[in-house]
Amino acid sequence: MHPRTASSLLLPFLVLLGAAASGAEGVSVYDLQLEVDGNRERVLIFCDAPVEPRLIPLDDRTVMIALPGTSLGMSTPTRLAPVAQGSIVRVTAFDRSDPVLDTEVRIVVQRRPGELPEVARRDSVITVDFEPLRRPAAAREDTISVSYRRTPMKRVVAELARATGEELIFDDAVSGLGAITIEGPGRISRAEASAMLDTILLLKGFAVVPSPGGARTVVPITGAQSPWAEEGELGSGDAPVTTLLPLDSANAPEIVALLAPYLGAYSTAVAFEPSNSVILAGPASRIQRLRTAIRALDDIEAGVPVFWKLDHADAEVLAEQVAQILGD
Repeated sequence: MHPRTASSLLLPFLVLLGAAASGAEGVSVYDLQLEVDGNRERVLIFCDAPVEPRLIPLDDRTVMIALPGTSLGMSTPTRLAPVAQGSIVRVTAFDRSDPVLDTEVRIVVQRRPGELPEVARRDSVITVDFEPLRRPAAAREDTISVSYRRTPMKRVVAELARATGEELIFDDAVSGLGAITIEGPGRISRAEASAMLDTILLLKGFAVVPSPGGARTVVPITGAQSPWAEEGELGSGDAPVTTLLPLDSANAPEIVALLAPYLGAYSTAVAFEPSNSVILAGPASRIQRLRTAIRALDDIEAGVPVFWKLDHADAEVLAEQVAQILGD
């Protein structure tokens, strides 16, 4: 074979080999997971090669794990929130790129004040273990599980009444209220469940009033129309949802007062002061937006920086507008 022909055939393979060699120095962070339960709170970082992590405490509520020479994979999650309530509030990952320094993935963990986590590496997997949220044994026993998806209202009322130990009297009118979805923390206190039930019934046009003997009776509010009636303005694809959001730093009654102008006719927010929580009920899309706003306000009260990635607006223009609206 002619040398020039051989060179032309080998050239593409040499280019690919060179690209692979140059990319071998960069390590990809291909997955990020969060485990929160009663016994363990752990952030798992999966890399395609061993990396030495650096733990950087930012303040008593925020720590950062820096991974020199790494970059985020295309499918790596950049925001994680725990399903169960614990010490960890939120996990955020992003790429830090510098023209002079090497690339670096940074993972910011917002949590309740506590001891610094233990960081360990086994091959290419990095574990960051936080001290689990300690709950008194009595408090754990006094909580109940609340999770319903498109469940008949009559069943929800009966089960919550039984779980809270209340004697609740209601008639067949409750059966005509349709189905309800309740989302929120895996377990809540009995008092929170009772307040959540009162809020749901209030939105449906019913009130719970004391009766002789200590029982409570569900009665229709005179002249009130259920906001979930089929002839209402809500679209069929915007199902009603109820949720409870525990706050870390903000004051629940103050948050509810701030949200009042934005609730609309079909949503409600109730402060449950014993656990400093906000109960939200209304159309799923609006509740989702309100929940995002509440979490941001709670972070601001805690002094935690809030990062929002914009899909369409210009960040500098929006920042100026927000500064004009909010002032200091």
